[in-house]
Amino acid sequence: EGTSMAANTVRLQRSGERSVNCVAFPDQAASRSANPLLRALGWCTWNSFYTDLDGNKIVSGLKKLYDSGVPKPLGFVVIDDGWQHTTNDNAQEGSQWGERLKSLAASPSKFSEKRSSASKSDLLSFEETISLLKAPSDEGGGGVHSILAWHALPGYWLGVDETSFKDFDAKTYFPKFPSGILKNDPSAAREQSVNKGIGIPENATEFFQRYHSFLSDAGVDGLKVDAQGVSGTLRQEESTDPHRYQVTLALHEALAGSIESNFGSKKSSRIIHCMCHSPEIFYNLPVLYEDRPLMRASDDYYPTNEYSHGPHIVDCAFNSLLFSQYAIPDWDMFTTADSPIIQNTSLQAIVRSISGAPIYISDVPGTSDISKLHKLVCKDGSTLVCGGPLLPVRDCILADPLLGSNALVLWNKNRVSGVLGVFRIAGSTWDYEELNYAPIDNGNATDNDSSVTEQLRAEMIESFRESDARNHQFLAYSSLQEWMRLLPDIYEPFDVNLKGRADVITVIPIININTVEIAAIGYRGMYNPGGCIVSQLILSDD
Repeated sequence: EGTSMAANTVRLQRSGERSVNCVAFPDQAASRSANPLLRALGWCTWNSFYTDLDGNKIVSGLKKLYDSGVPKPLGFVVIDDGWQHTTNDNAQEGSQWGERLKSLAASPSKFSEKRSSASKSDLLSFEETISLLKAPSDEGGGGVHSILAWHALPGYWLGVDETSFKDFDAKTYFPKFPSGILKNDPSAAREQSVNKGIGIPENATEFFQRYHSFLSDAGVDGLKVDAQGVSGTLRQEESTDPHRYQVTLALHEALAGSIESNFGSKKSSRIIHCMCHSPEIFYNLPVLYEDRPLMRASDDYYPTNEYSHGPHIVDCAFNSLLFSQYAIPDWDMFTTADSPIIQNTSLQAIVRSISGAPIYISDVPGTSDISKLHKLVCKDGSTLVCGGPLLPVRDCILADPLLGSNALVLWNKNRVSGVLGVFRIAGSTWDYEELNYAPIDNGNATDNDSSVTEQLRAEMIESFRESDARNHQFLAYSSLQEWMRLLPDIYEPFDVNLKGRADVITVIPIININTVEIAAIGYRGMYNPGGCIVSQLILSDD
């Protein structure tokens, strides 16, 4: 309470109730301006390699991205699952969920020890990999500004190996899922963790301090911490401890303290929180960090499951109604290239352009659709990110956009303009019997690829309701169809004839200077053209 977390050892045993003070959530705009992940394009290795990665693949993969035309330099790279030393370093995608962390070092089968002149290994060391990614481009490096490394909250999917981590007082805890979770998803009872348990380092402070010290020394700048939600269900079988969320609270307090010690700041820009939709987690994050945490707003992005794309957009937008009150919602990575097994990448690219979240791809190197990226990213690699979270307009909050023919309309704001995104995503949802995303009977609704007309109004942009914009005329501009409409006020309806699955409408207050009316739209050809305008100033009315 008021002292540095790093100055206190956080253990799982707690002797009494916590004293909790009310916390004022950090300002949204200040947190956004301070977060470097919101400034430039990123790349995550997950869908590029899954767990089959090593230092050479990562470095050569970045070169292939650049050679294919991906704007450079990248702002950040996330080295996702597959780099750690686990009980089975060669576990393929899907089978790694039954493994535990074996040591604090990188996988010896994928990364060499620190390279020396006498080394004969063809592998790069973990430190060399980071160095090559970050080295200036004129020195043959990737010029990447920040590197984030992935790990699960307890270390790995099933935590740490007790024998290997006995120095950290590792013990196995078992999930006890509430009845509501089991009713919603019966497959939770068949999770490997239910029978095998999850290894938890009870000396959480020392575990994170040592682990993150290794990463920081290697040149890593921050973390993506996954698999957080299950921590709230963990109990030791013989335990009768009344502190229901002792594991969650202790791990997160130790995690925040370690980020401050090893990555130089308690700024939440040093971490992406992933799979953390448990109240005992997300209501504590604002207490632990100096600014708004970057928090995944959805399930994973599944590029090859075409039925997941509509629900993914709905999840992110509607969950952001809550999460944006104290966090910066993250929409996850996405892929840009369509293929026989990957569809709807244009839909994902368009919605990411106005999401207000970090924009980062996970393409297989060499396959990126550069035409989409040129509408998302400036030539210097910077991104035109909106100034707030992407949220449903009032008219859509009580309508299910996955049913019927009505489009989902979302709003956001740039520094000068407002934004309305129109998306046709009906036709699929989560199937509780199949436990997967699946198509649904959409009745007599029109096909998502046919033309449909939606009626919009400038007042749908909430920031216009709260300002003097009510006194303005407006210009509405379609990014994809490149038409313009003059609007006499915020209440004037205008039609959008949606010929594809999405469009972005930039709405700009018109400035009157004597007899001249001016509306600064932004960069033509970008999905979010108004994102480039930092400010506008009338120097003279002559």
